[in-house]
Amino acid sequence: MSSEWRRLHWSSFFFGLGPVAGTALPLLVLLILARDVGWQKWLLVPLAPAALAALVRLLTQGYRLGGGALLLKEGVLSRRQREIPYDRIQHVELTQGLLQRWLRVAVVTIQSGGNAEEAEASLRVLSLDAAEDLRRRIDAARTRSAEREPPRPAVVLELAPRDLVLAGLTEGRGFLVVGGAVGLVWQGAGLLGVPLPFASSLGKEEIRRGVKLAATSLPSLGQLVLGVLAAIVAFRLLSIAWAAVKLHGFILQREGEILRSRYGLITRHAAAIPRHRVQTLTILETPILRLLRRVAVKVQTAARFEAEQGRVGAEWVAPVIERRRLAALVGEVLPGIDLDALPWRPVDPNAWRREWRGALLVSALLTLGLVWPLRAWALGALVPLAAWSWFSARALARRYAFAVTDDAIAFRSGWIRRRLSIVRMARVQSVKLAESFLDRRWGMATLSVDTAGSSGSGHRIEVPYLPRAVADAVLAQVREGAARHEPAW
Repeated sequence: MSSEWRRLHWSSFFFGLGPVAGTALPLLVLLILARDVGWQKWLLVPLAPAALAALVRLLTQGYRLGGGALLLKEGVLSRRQREIPYDRIQHVELTQGLLQRWLRVAVVTIQSGGNAEEAEASLRVLSLDAAEDLRRRIDAARTRSAEREPPRPAVVLELAPRDLVLAGLTEGRGFLVVGGAVGLVWQGAGLLGVPLPFASSLGKEEIRRGVKLAATSLPSLGQLVLGVLAAIVAFRLLSIAWAAVKLHGFILQREGEILRSRYGLITRHAAAIPRHRVQTLTILETPILRLLRRVAVKVQTAARFEAEQGRVGAEWVAPVIERRRLAALVGEVLPGIDLDALPWRPVDPNAWRREWRGALLVSALLTLGLVWPLRAWALGALVPLAAWSWFSARALARRYAFAVTDDAIAFRSGWIRRRLSIVRMARVQSVKLAESFLDRRWGMATLSVDTAGSSGSGHRIEVPYLPRAVADAVLAQVREGAARHEPAW
């Protein structure tokens, strides 16, 4: 390993401007083109301290590859030096935006198991050669195979253009595209002095005229239906465009015990997930995916980066995959787990009654809310709502199931949007039973299994409506299995 300290790339100054980095250049251009520069010039004030901080970071931050750990240093008056052992590093992710790809630099994000909420370290930015070299050396040290030839990568999944279309149809990100475009046009027009409808402040008279105009020009039912359908189609098309840009060139490869994913047209991402670090594997099915005989698969590790809309790579291992290839993919991510051989067991037979009673209460409240505008006609809504509640409760209760083996525990739920999660016994941090008032009345309990990365959002192993005797037996079985399988950290 190298004993000399290495510094960031010179362009780190510009990428290290913090929250103002993404708006600094557009802001300068808009101010130059603006016909009347007023209060907008004060938006440049935050650039001064941000620029000073970025310069200090460029001159003081560095890293060094030690014998057993990655060393990081930063600071002027208060100097800090940290060591991150190689065997504790869970992710090394490279991210490139459009400008970063042009400059051949990348942001390197390092996550260890000691911090599940945010990145352990972020080097913003390194040259692409230095970033690749850093990741390669960390992988070699982490697997203790620096003297051996690295394993040849094997392609696990590669998305074709058709898969990108399907991913766009199922993700529904059209609203993000529209929201971003509207915000960009609104802010740009405001700085350039271009008037927009409703851009000025609305007074009572303007609001009154707008309400009157809307009331006198209501569309017919046919026009309303066509408008809704057109909006759905438009948003789906925008969602497909989002997926084509976000997931462009998506490929998942396995190099020994490391799963690597690369994707992105404008912002290029590269993530690495050690297989033995996977805490939970979750399989998702939407109605569209089921119709097309496809699923989506994601994993959760103890290391979780800051949430990002539409994020893949560090979590998603298959945004879209054919169902017939699912068992093979699960075997690649969780070796030894046979998805088709899991011994599924149902929950309590009375689970649907509890679900139905709760749904009936919601239906009754909705009906009461319709009494004022619809009068007696509101009672007519109670019958279809009750029928739907009965059907939904029966379908959901049939879907609830769990499976326990010597090596793992699995749980499935949902009937419209289906989820199936698998956790290895070696990753179980704690297991517990919970009983509500209704649980005690019905003789049931809820079994919860926690892993190192299950404190945030995501599908958890939380099995409701278990008969109390069954819950006690499963609790003992999971505790015994977790104690028998020592975590491989």
